[in-house]
Order: sequence, then C-alpha cells, then structure tokens
Amino acid sequence: TSAAKKMPTKLQPNQKMDDPKMTHNDKTHLLLEETIRHLKAKNRTDMFEDFQVMKFIAGVIQIGVLFCLVLSICFLMDQTRTADSVHTAIGYAIVLQLMAIAFYIMRDQK
Repeated sequence: TSAAKKMPTKLQPNQKMDDPKMTHNDKTHLLLEETIRHLKAKNRTDMFEDFQVMKFIAGVIQIGVLFCLVLSICFLMDQTRTADSVHTAIGYAIVLQLMAIAFYIMRDQK
C-alpha cells in the first residue's frame, strides 16, 4: 500500500485549511466536502420557489391563447363562417400571447 493510494483520514468539522498537520489529500477532501455541502444547501433553497402572481396570470393567459387557436380552427372548418372570424380569433391569440410573454418577463425582474 503506497501513501498516494491511502484514503484521507476522517476530517473533523472544526479542522481548518491552514492546519500544518493536514496533507494535500486531506485539504482537497475538505474542499470537496464543503463544496458538496454548499451545493446541497443551494439546491434545497432553490427547490421551493415562492408563488408568483405574474407566473400564474401568464399561465392562465396561455390557456386563453390555446382556446383562441382551437376556436380559429373550428371557424376555419365551418363553411358558414367567413375568414374574418378566423382572423379575429388568431388576432386575439397573438395579443394574448404577447401579454403572456410580457408577464413572464415581468416575473423575472425583481
């Protein structure tokens, strides 16, 4: 068993990086443990996002856009409707989609 393949000893939480008894292997192990601890803590805080009204409104508007597009397809298939009703429904879908994009952008600005 060579010294290079030796696993680092168990590090104590109160050990410091400038401890003269620590080997380079121990220091690397300590840094990696601190990095993992930091990433896990960050992931825990990012997991639960606050409820945002703008995001909810944008989602509801997206449903309205989908409804307008389905309605325009129904108008297109109907022989008694003119192209004006299809254009109107698509126009509403465009306006609602632009509103949803604006709400999504406003949500990201804090």
